[in-house]
Amino acid sequence: GIAGSLTTNGAAVKTLTNSAAVTGNRSVGGIAGYFSGKDQATGKDMADCQNEGLILSSTAADDHSLAGHYIGGIVGYGEQSVLYDCETEANGYVLGSEYVGGIIGALNQSDTQTALLSENGTRTTVNASYVIGNSYVGGIIGENKGGSTIKNCVNTGVAAGYNAYIGGICGANENKAAIINCASYVSDTNNAIYRRVTDWGAVGSYAGGLTGYNSGTITFSDKDNAVSNRSVAGIVVGRHYVGGLVGYNDTDGTIDINYTLIGGRVAATGDCVGGLAGLNASTKLLEKKLTIKPSSVQGRYYVGGAIGANVVNPGENVTVSGLKVDNSLGTVTAEAFCGGLIGYQ
Repeated sequence: GIAGSLTTNGAAVKTLTNSAAVTGNRSVGGIAGYFSGKDQATGKDMADCQNEGLILSSTAADDHSLAGHYIGGIVGYGEQSVLYDCETEANGYVLGSEYVGGIIGALNQSDTQTALLSENGTRTTVNASYVIGNSYVGGIIGENKGGSTIKNCVNTGVAAGYNAYIGGICGANENKAAIINCASYVSDTNNAIYRRVTDWGAVGSYAGGLTGYNSGTITFSDKDNAVSNRSVAGIVVGRHYVGGLVGYNDTDGTIDINYTLIGGRVAATGDCVGGLAGLNASTKLLEKKLTIKPSSVQGRYYVGGAIGANVVNPGENVTVSGLKVDNSLGTVTAEAFCGGLIGYQ
C-alpha cells in the first residue's frame, strides 16, 4: 500500500496508515509487500502503523478464486524484522491463498528473535479484519516459525480457511516458535459468524482458537503483559483436528498458561475435536493445570470436552489431574467416541 519493497537502514518506519485497496499475487501488504529490517538501535523496524484498506490477491473470497502467497494486513513477507503496535481496522478484509495474516503473512526470523509485540506491556498489536485463505491463515500471522516470538497480540477478527492450518493468532506455531500473552476474542452471540463461515465452506482442518498446529510453546507471563483477559472466546469451525485453543498439538507442543480457557463454540464436520485440543500428542500438556469452559463441542468421531484424541506415548505412567472441563451448561456431542474430558485415549 505504501511500498512494494521496503528495507530499513538505521531508521524505523513509523505511524503510516494505508486506506487504499491493495491487490497483488505475491508479498502483498497494507504498508509493505516485502519488508526487511536491520541495524535498528531501538530494535523497532516498524511501529504504530495501521491498515484501513482492502488487501487481496483475488476478487472473491471462495476457494476457487483465492490466490497469492504471503498476504498481510500490514506486511506481506518480513525478513529479520520486528513490528510494534500495528493494527488493522474492524470489518476489513485480507484475502489470499497461502500464508495469509491479519498483520503479516509470513516471516523469516533468526532463532529467538521477537517478531510481533507491543511497547512495555501497555499496548497490543491488534487485528480486527476478516482474514480468509486456503492454508496457513492466522488472525495475526499465517505461520510462526524459525524461533520467532509473537507477544502481546490480540485478534478480534475472523480467520477462516478452506484447506488447512487456521488459527486466531497463527495458522501454525512451529517448533522453537513461541506465542506469549496472546488472545483471540470473536463474539458470535447470534451465530452469524458460524453461519457465514459454514456458508462459505471455509471449514479447513487443523483449526484452533489460537493456532491450528502447535509444535512450539504457548504461554502467559505476568511480566510485560498487556493482555489482561487470559482467555480464548468465540467460535472455532473446521473439518478434522479442531480445538478451542489448538487444533493439533504435536509431540513437542507446550501449553503453559494456567488460566481459564473460555472456548466458546467448537464445531467440526469431521474427527478429533476438543474444547482445548483436537488431537494431542504431547505428554507435557497432560501435566498442566487448565480449566476449559466451552459452551459446546461437536464433531463426528473422537470428541472430548478437553481433548478429542489423546495419542501420547509416555515412557512412564502419567496422571492427568490438572485438566478440568467446566461446561455444566454446555454440550459435548459426537456420533461415536465421545467423552466429557477425552474422546479417545
